[in-house]
Amino acid sequence: MGKYGSLVSIPNKGSGFVHPINHNDISLVIGDIHEMIIKFYDEDPGPISVNYYWYYNDKFYKFPISVEQEGFRTYHLPIELDKLINEK
Repeated sequence: MGKYGSLVSIPNKGSGFVHPINHNDISLVIGDIHEMIIKFYDEDPGPISVNYYWYYNDKFYKFPISVEQEGFRTYHLPIELDKLINEK
């Protein structure tokens, strides 16, 4: 667990990824692991999801996704996480 919780992804039944959130660098982390998440989801048995979740205070929050016409996905921070890491 990081200061602001954790980024979680479970691409298939045999894999789970958790990264502590201590700074506002989540988009960089997703950029670094996304291809691997997609590969695990597509190629390994038991695909579950290519979504990302924020775990904080014993709750999971799904990262909202917008999809462009070309199928390009953009992941957005959950509103509560955005507010938390941008508080002054």
